[in-house]
Amino acid sequence: TKLSGEQKDQISLIFKDMAQKSKLELLSVSPDINSLVGGSAAMLVHATLKGDYYNFRNFLIELGDRPFVEKVEEIEIQQVPGTKEFRLKVWLVVG
Repeated sequence: TKLSGEQKDQISLIFKDMAQKSKLELLSVSPDINSLVGGSAAMLVHATLKGDYYNFRNFLIELGDRPFVEKVEEIEIQQVPGTKEFRLKVWLVVG
């Protein structure tokens, strides 16, 4: 299922909602508009979250349940004082 035009405008809110459900802190989410060049049917989104592994696992399950997620291209996990930081590159199907 593709993201509707309205959903495209709300990508930050969608990721924030998933982060809150998973008890993670969403540090940033930035759609890569350049990934849509040439009429691509997918858009790359960079997201950075903070929290623990167990909650990140729940976030990934929540992300996988979204019908507009094409694939997770990359996950980077970094230890920061007192917690972990998770950086994701996610492709979303757009119409």
